[in-house]
Amino acid sequence: MFSMTETEAEKIRALINLSKTLWSTEPKRTLSLADEALDLIAERADFAKEKSDALLQKGHSLWVLGDYDDAKRQYQESLITKQDIGDKQGIAKSLNGIGVMHLNHSDYPAALRYFQQSLAIFQEISDKQGVASLMSNIGNVYLHQADYAKALRSYQESISLKEEIGDKFGIATSLGNLGIVYDQLADYPNGLRCYQESLSIFQELGDRRGIATSLNRIGVMCNDLGDYPNALQNCQESLTIFREIGDKQGIADSLGNLGSVYELLLDYPNAMRCRQECFDIIQNIGDKRGIANTLAGLGALHLRMREPKESLEKLNAGLSLSINIGAKREQAVIYLSLGKLFSAFSHIKLE
Repeated sequence: MFSMTETEAEKIRALINLSKTLWSTEPKRTLSLADEALDLIAERADFAKEKSDALLQKGHSLWVLGDYDDAKRQYQESLITKQDIGDKQGIAKSLNGIGVMHLNHSDYPAALRYFQQSLAIFQEISDKQGVASLMSNIGNVYLHQADYAKALRSYQESISLKEEIGDKFGIATSLGNLGIVYDQLADYPNGLRCYQESLSIFQELGDRRGIATSLNRIGVMCNDLGDYPNALQNCQESLTIFREIGDKQGIADSLGNLGSVYELLLDYPNAMRCRQECFDIIQNIGDKRGIANTLAGLGALHLRMREPKESLEKLNAGLSLSINIGAKREQAVIYLSLGKLFSAFSHIKLE
């Protein structure tokens, strides 16, 4: 095996370090950097840590780009290497990544299991940043399961730890998640406050993906409050940024929310266009909760358009999937729409 020069070793580490700063906002470039580092490392056993770090960053970038299956494979390969070299912090990070992939596939029990394993290691090595990040991710599981009390506690604990260590990116992320809980509890003033604080921090950091996420959530809040012009503006700005980054999940979320705004503005052609494009993306990346949510939205839209058969078809499909994955929030929304459907079209029977 050839002997690697110090310059080549430095280049590998530089590529990995640069990828660590770019994965959230420039995932395609991060993917290229990680691949370049892996090509230089090849099968060198003395660069096992660097190899596992590059795999981890590759997983992050693939996650942002919506390739969840490949991202999971990178995290799993990273985990094996980190276990071989005894890198506890790296093991915890890889477990966390695998947990996020299970969360995105709506496998909440598996996600929680991986998050708790990761959390235990971070606590063992006294890594406060890791603990804070895991508390936020565990909160995400509870949020999707509509257990808002547990989600609230997890996010608040995460924010406290992040404030203690000065993790601005983490604070902004958890504030945004906390805002979703307040939104679901119809506590709109606190929800909007969290979203705006989150946006302000992301703008300060120059994190475009965080900015887009915050704008999208503020758009949802404006929509809930009946401020449709601002809802439209925020969601459109969010969509533009997500498209530039290449964040498929973000694109789908923004499109789905734009569809909701257009629906309430009675612009059904644009509402259908946005919801259908959202559905196509969500199906492609395999986000089961997103599929159920989008089916619910399509069913509600067909109901507004007085198309009962199409509405029933979408709502039934969404209900079946949401029950299967334990998505209680989506189930509640769909049952409400089914009630409206049967009330408006009493001759329709649930098949």
